[in-house]
Parts: sequence; C-alpha cells; structure tokens
Amino acid sequence: MTSGSPDGAYDNCYHPGYTSYCDFNGTSGRNLCFWSPGLYGSINWGNCRNHDESFANRSGGLVRLYYSPNDQGAYACVNNGWYSNDLNKDVYTFNNGNGAGKGQEIWENVASDHWYTGGCVKPLPEDG
Repeated sequence: MTSGSPDGAYDNCYHPGYTSYCDFNGTSGRNLCFWSPGLYGSINWGNCRNHDESFANRSGGLVRLYYSPNDQGAYACVNNGWYSNDLNKDVYTFNNGNGAGKGQEIWENVASDHWYTGGCVKPLPEDG
C-alpha cells in the first residue's frame, strides 16, 4: 500500500494559518516559485517572471495576473479557488484590460499580479 501525498497546484498551495496564491515552475504544482498570502496588493514576479507552469488561488479574493511589470498591460482575472495544473492552454489568455499582451497566453508570460476582493467579470475558464 502506498501513502497518499498532495498532488496538484491547489493541494500544494497550502500554508497553515494563511490563505494564499502560488506560482509553480513545474506542472501539477511542482517546484514552487513563490507564494503570497494575498492581502499585499501588488507583486512584481522578479525571478519567477515568465516561469509560470501551474498556478493556484486560495487567497480568499481574486488575483489579476498582468502581462507587464507594475500591473501594466492586459491581465487575466483569477477567482478564488481557481487553479490550473498546466497553464499551457490557449484558452488561458490575458483577456481583460488593454495594452501590451492583450490576447496573449498567460503561460510563461506573467510579470506581475495584484490581489483584490470580490469576483472577476471575465475570469479564466475552469478548464481548457
């Protein structure tokens, strides 16, 4: 008998005592690049920029993923509870706002994010 272990971006984005969102360099929530407890507003992705393979939002709010640093350009809106074990899908695009990146895939293209309360008007689809 084998023991179970956390599998996937959603399960691997768990930090006791925090609600959070997480970016992973690998698919299925492998190789955590960073996690944020939400609440902080805006984050430039630094060394994690353009390395997003999987993502999970367990922050209690929505997260906007931006094409450019400093919350610039087009963005994708990610509702609380959303995750993807593989962001390499053509339905996951920067489909909100205007400017650089409009219509581009989010896979390996995220440069910054911003945490908000509320819900998304045009969220990423649940699956691709």
